[in-house]
Amino acid sequence: MNDTMEDVLRLLRDVMGSSVEILEAETVKQDEDYQVIIAGLRRPSLKVVIKLAGPGAVRISSFERTAAIHHMVANRTSIPMPTVIAANESYQKWPWRYFIKTYLAGEEWAAIRDQLSQEEVRSASAQIGQAVAELHAIRFSHFGEIDANGFVQTGRSYLESIQHRAKAAIRSPQMRDFFFMAFERRSGCFENLPPASLAHEDLHGHNILFKLVGGHWQLAAILDFEKAWAGTSEADLARMELWNMAGGGFWQIYNRHHPSNPLYPCRRPIYQLFWCLEYASLTPKHLGTTHQVCLELELPIIKQFEPFITKLG
Repeated sequence: MNDTMEDVLRLLRDVMGSSVEILEAETVKQDEDYQVIIAGLRRPSLKVVIKLAGPGAVRISSFERTAAIHHMVANRTSIPMPTVIAANESYQKWPWRYFIKTYLAGEEWAAIRDQLSQEEVRSASAQIGQAVAELHAIRFSHFGEIDANGFVQTGRSYLESIQHRAKAAIRSPQMRDFFFMAFERRSGCFENLPPASLAHEDLHGHNILFKLVGGHWQLAAILDFEKAWAGTSEADLARMELWNMAGGGFWQIYNRHHPSNPLYPCRRPIYQLFWCLEYASLTPKHLGTTHQVCLELELPIIKQFEPFITKLG
């Protein structure tokens, strides 16, 4: 066991008791000063996910805030959620912040979808529609970031809130200006917004898990609430449409709980543009998606993100 695992063992014993042992461990993600480990334990017999983030980690959300959102979703929806074992950001005892939760087994929706029958896809999509509808039924009095107690402290408007998030998420001033220009052009579409609700912001096919139960695929978990905030439910829907995640029986179930807003189609490409600029990948697929969103918004086509280069379509 390397030095990191020895530190992780000491952490687990501090949090869960001195008899804990690590039977196996795998680092499944590693970035600058950031690590995600899946570990099988003995005493207790348990599988856990451990996230560690040091002071040099880039754009890693508050673990205590994420824990509060996990508790909120577990208590107010029927969505299977991991149990949060510990979340701490004090750096008082350890050289990193940490987040420990139970591991939920399942197959990523992106990995199994193409293997399923049409009826299985429809059933699974309906389950996703129900789960997302339940997330969006968690309401807040105003828009903004959720704190470690599960509350929104700032009483910002949606415009103020999305400007604040854009400054944090879109890395270059030129791209942010481009987004604000696009938003301004369609500002009239942002009347009659739905109330502030829990917006996951990352509902792609790798964050939704299914498992086989009695020969049927059942929703096993929704993962990674790090980006969640008191935003607009429509941003989730727009991203899911962009990622081909809202097919099958999704809309039939979702709209039973949240009827569609007539202005949503006008707002949809703005939400999608935010994601395009937030990730700003130079892959042909991402540039192609961004191209299509810009065409829908009648904007100059983005040719390159850094340095930011556009041309008229």
